[in-house]
Amino acid sequence: MTEIRTDPPIDSDSVTADHDAHSSSVDDGMGKAPSKSAMKKAARAERYAASKLERRAKEKEAKKEKKRLKAEKRAAGELDEDEDETNRRKKRARLQFGGKVVIDLDFDKFMSEKVGDV
Repeated sequence: MTEIRTDPPIDSDSVTADHDAHSSSVDDGMGKAPSKSAMKKAARAERYAASKLERRAKEKEAKKEKKRLKAEKRAAGELDEDEDETNRRKKRARLQFGGKVVIDLDFDKFMSEKVGDV
């Protein structure tokens, strides 16, 4: 008896995508392999990206801890309510200026009358 195969038809896009992915990772002599410094730079960027989420989580935790300690001090009476506002940078008052500013963009005096052959 003969066996009937029910494999899906081969998609040409997936075949070329697989080939492109394979050919980019293997140096077949046609293209140059990345330089040693480029490989180091890529590895460094990869390590940085991998640790980025961890660093952000640590920063958030530190910020929460600092905020919690400040709230505890405030609750214990060690920190005044108004102290936070005095420590914040105050906005400068805007000065009212009644005049108008005019910028002269007339460069005619710097232009030469010389006309070149084009």
